[in-house]
Amino acid sequence: MNRNDEVDDGTREVVPDDKARSRVSASTVARSVDEARSTVLAGLTVAFSTDTVWGLGVRHDDAVAVQRVYRQKGRSQDKVLQVLCADASAVARLVDIPSFLEDDWRRVTALWPGALTLVVPAAAACPAWLVKDGKVGIRMPNSREACDLLAACGGLLAATSLNRSGEPSVYTFEAACDADIADVVLPGPDAGQLASTVFDLPLRRVLREGALSSSRLLEALA
Repeated sequence: MNRNDEVDDGTREVVPDDKARSRVSASTVARSVDEARSTVLAGLTVAFSTDTVWGLGVRHDDAVAVQRVYRQKGRSQDKVLQVLCADASAVARLVDIPSFLEDDWRRVTALWPGALTLVVPAAAACPAWLVKDGKVGIRMPNSREACDLLAACGGLLAATSLNRSGEPSVYTFEAACDADIADVVLPGPDAGQLASTVFDLPLRRVLREGALSSSRLLEALA
């Protein structure tokens, strides 16, 4: 997607409560999904609520914007960002599932939307800065706020947790503002208490235990 590509508009106003508003400047808080969208299209970062922990999102197709995330978090360059996807059509733009993985792919994607990041073979069109060892990490979140933002931004956002590397995750709007990491913060509800589970599908290996249990993954693959 180029900078001038058309994306869905998102004009739903999101108003923080009075206590949270008093803690941040007006320029820091996005007043609507549309304002957050404009921030993303400008190559800047947005903090937003998800079904796991609060996230930090940016254009997936802009290498300079993605580097901004690394600087803001102090993140190691060898840790690629995952991509949050609005729906199956957005996922299909990034992945290339070989025939021998199709059955497993069908079983594990039945657990979406939810707290599961799948590491799978990347399509040739997937931006190189999102690929490591030929694979890309993708997730379809189960959060209205995240899905509204994704839809407004064309269905895809490169994303990571909203915290500086090595520090605890963020779970509330107030903490997202206090973190002072993102260019703007989109008001939203408290997030979950655990990050997503990360599963390498070709290796059938859990890379990080999170909100989705390993036992449920194994059941899905049985």
